[in-house]
This record gives sequence, structure tokens and C-alpha cells, in this order.
Amino acid sequence: MEKNQIRRIIEIAIFAALALIFDLIIPSFGHGFKISFKMVPIILLALRWGVGSGLMGGFLWGILQILVGDAYILSLPQVLIEYVFAFAAIGFAGLMFKPMQKALRQKDLSFGKIGLYATLAALMGSFIRYIFHFIAGIVFWGEYAEGISPVLNSLIVNGGAFLSETITCIVVLWLLVPAAKTLFLNKDISI
Repeated sequence: MEKNQIRRIIEIAIFAALALIFDLIIPSFGHGFKISFKMVPIILLALRWGVGSGLMGGFLWGILQILVGDAYILSLPQVLIEYVFAFAAIGFAGLMFKPMQKALRQKDLSFGKIGLYATLAALMGSFIRYIFHFIAGIVFWGEYAEGISPVLNSLIVNGGAFLSETITCIVVLWLLVPAAKTLFLNKDISI
């Protein structure tokens, strides 16, 4: 196996484990509001290696959630949507992989472009994840929404989590960009 492939696989495992650790140690403030940067490792992975690696990292994180018992399980379809597909979807942050890597290779390493690409990556990965949770909120959790429609309940609960987690992740990414640009740069690939 090529050195880059081995490194990529190791990084997928490390970043998925970091996401799980952040998820387990950072307390949650209810279902609809979460100040958490647990998606940052998967977003970073996707920005370093692209969509495929990001999808694998998110998928692994979702599986780890199930294995350590940190999953709310109602049925197999619900687990697939909320832990396999939703967590893997964060890897779509890798759609900003090429622009980010090109910007990092330019001599002008100002915050502007790099911060913009990190922000767009977080928004993309988070929003696609949110779509899966929104659907699951209607289909699987809707019966628990007392006095409110399942659609509105899912919009409020999952929308609040999406906004608060995404904003927190963007802030953390903004702090990392000037402090540790090498975290984002992957010198082992050609663009």
C-alpha cells in the first residue's frame, strides 16, 4: 500500500476518534441547542483529503457512536439515517477540498480565502447532516412531539442544533486557521 494511502487511512481513524471523544466529553444543553465543535475533526479531514475521506471519517464516527452506546436507537432504519448517513454526510465539507488546498499553497495565506473555504465547508457538511436528522425527526421522532406538528418539532429541535453546532464549529475553525494552517494543508497530494 502506498505511503499516502496508509497516512490517509490513519488520519481517517484518528479524526473519527477525535470527533467521538469531543462528542463524549462536551456536555449537551438539551436536544435543540448544542455548543459543540465535535464536527471539526471530520471537517478538517474532509478539507485535507476530500469528500471520500470525509465521508469515511463521518461514517466511522457514526459507527463508533453506536459501538460505545452513545446512540439513541429506535429501529434499524433510524440508526442508518441518523448515525450512518447523517454522520457520513459531514464529509461533504470536502467539496471545499480543492479550493482550500489551492489557497493554502499560494504565497498569500491571509485569513480571507482560507476562512471563507473553512466556513463554506462547515456549512455544507452541517447542512447535509441536518437534512438527515430533520427527516428522522419527522419520521421516527414525530410521535413524541406533543402538541406540535412533527415537521415543526423537527425544524425547531434539529434546526437549533444545526445552527448552534455550525456556528460553534465555524468559530473554532476560524481560530485554527491563523494558528495552525498546517492542520488544513496536505502536502502529500497534488492539486
